[in-house]
Amino acid sequence: MRCARRGTNVTHSRYTHSRHVPTVRGMPKPDPVLRSFGFSVKKHREAKGLTQEALAEGADVDRTYLSDVERGTRNLGIKNVVRLAKALGISAAQLLEGVK
Repeated sequence: MRCARRGTNVTHSRYTHSRHVPTVRGMPKPDPVLRSFGFSVKKHREAKGLTQEALAEGADVDRTYLSDVERGTRNLGIKNVVRLAKALGISAAQLLEGVK
């Protein structure tokens, strides 16, 4: 169907060109505090000889969630900090030691 005013294809000009700014962006830079916490979780997990899967199961979180925590890309709540600490057999304060 052609538009009489512009002589252009209505479907093409009206519906295929987005008027929005593209929303796809690169990965955000990990926060230094989250990276530091994630390193602490990984250090304690490896010291206990646990896999990510075993720790995630013990803390009742998904393995991919734990992976995100260890990489510093997940900002977890206090309840999950306590869950991870309990699953590691340490206090939340010990888990947070050295986090800057």
